[in-house]
Amino acid sequence: MKEYWHWYNKAQKLGKKEKYKKAIACFEKALTFQKEDYWAWYNRAEALYKRRDYKKAIASYEQAAKIRPDDYWSWYHIGYIFLEDLDQFEDALTYFEKAQTIRTDDYWTWYYKGDAFRHLQDYEKAIVCYEQALILRPNDYWSCYRTGDSYRQLKQYENAIICYEQVTQIAPNSFWPWYKQGDSYRHLGQYEKAIICYQKAINLEPDDDYAWYNLACCAAKIGLIDLATEGIERAIQLSYHHQTIAGNDPDLKELKNLEIF
Repeated sequence: MKEYWHWYNKAQKLGKKEKYKKAIACFEKALTFQKEDYWAWYNRAEALYKRRDYKKAIASYEQAAKIRPDDYWSWYHIGYIFLEDLDQFEDALTYFEKAQTIRTDDYWTWYYKGDAFRHLQDYEKAIVCYEQALILRPNDYWSCYRTGDSYRQLKQYENAIICYEQVTQIAPNSFWPWYKQGDSYRHLGQYEKAIICYQKAINLEPDDDYAWYNLACCAAKIGLIDLATEGIERAIQLSYHHQTIAGNDPDLKELKNLEIF
């Protein structure tokens, strides 16, 4: 037991100094004296993760979970690695669901399950997960935002707008919710409202070429030629490829006589 604590404590100190390779070696030495120690396996996994050795980290978390099958954190971290680092979304769901058998009311597993379903393009299930996350953490920026993204992928633009509006109330200086809200209004043919959102987005990110381009399209659709001209000229200044696209865009047919075409 004395030898175990010597190596375990040494590993912990090395980990705090971010000397993860040496820490891992010390955890492994400690495990030769006490093979069924949960904390050595768990902290070894943490150190392996810090070294981006993801497969070995998963194996180490699994060993910890065998010792404590009711431990939420080992299952959660395995799911997180599969989701965020390995892009293995179905495997991520498997482990998040194992974690949820232990702790059903944790925001993060619901949120990350939503992310996994979204990456798998199962947007309806993603929405269910994000909405559950929002019950646990109301007015959460990311759950609101990703719910909007999922509705947008389903072309349910009215629902997407509701989500993005909530996000802009939470974080009014965030570019993407304004931009995507504008995009949703554009798809609904509500060009005046789209223009307002794109202008909000442009105020936050003046050099975003797509915001200027979409603003131009909406303005042209309702006969605001000066605004449309300003938008397309700015878009082309920021990214020249818009010139080719604009020339064939039916939304911009009212601008065909401009020199930029």
